[in-house]
Amino acid sequence: MKTKELIKLNYKNSQKINKEYSELVTDIIAYVKCELTQDDGEEAVNDILDILLGAQERGEDLNIVVGDYKIFCDEVIKSYKDDNKLYFLKNVKEFIQIGLGMAFFFIALDVILKLKDVKIITLDNLEQTNYSFTLVPILNTIISVIFAYIIIKVIIRLDEKKQSRNILKSKSFYLMWIINIALIGIMVVIGLKFRNIILIAIPNYLVVLTVAIFVLVTYIIVFAMFSRKNKNI
Repeated sequence: MKTKELIKLNYKNSQKINKEYSELVTDIIAYVKCELTQDDGEEAVNDILDILLGAQERGEDLNIVVGDYKIFCDEVIKSYKDDNKLYFLKNVKEFIQIGLGMAFFFIALDVILKLKDVKIITLDNLEQTNYSFTLVPILNTIISVIFAYIIIKVIIRLDEKKQSRNILKSKSFYLMWIINIALIGIMVVIGLKFRNIILIAIPNYLVVLTVAIFVLVTYIIVFAMFSRKNKNI
């Protein structure tokens, strides 16, 4: 089963768990997803929810079934990591994919911000002006990936302290606020300090053409996926 389908199925199954166990289920899902890749995380959550739903149908107390949810989850996580001694490479691969997505976002944002300097956007103007690719999008991507990793680790560290749910939410909120402010501040400094360090100059029309082709290809792929899905229904 594909990851997108598993996400939907896991959400539906999580809603079937009695409300009194909602905090337990939330803790389990968050813990597992922080330790595994997205694909493995959804697969593991699916297996765990099947176990919990089966126990619930038998009238068992899920808190007793699970016990210490971290020990329970660690056993599941261990089964994935033991099967692949180089499991960390899967995490690296996932972070690279996230990084590439962020890179495209920051480059596209940089292009849009610089196109506003073109007084009248015509083909002639685009041919005569260049897009200056600077260090800014690259540094913003690196910083964003690092901060994303820090946020995940901070959430895990807070959770490990076994504080009350309200205290945990309050600390998480303030830490996320501080981290986001710091991220924005660093990006502003990067924009001011490194915007004049040009790595390569590309004609604007080539940039616009590349973006247009990317959007067109994305649309075709999405359209093909929906068409195939409708045929299978």
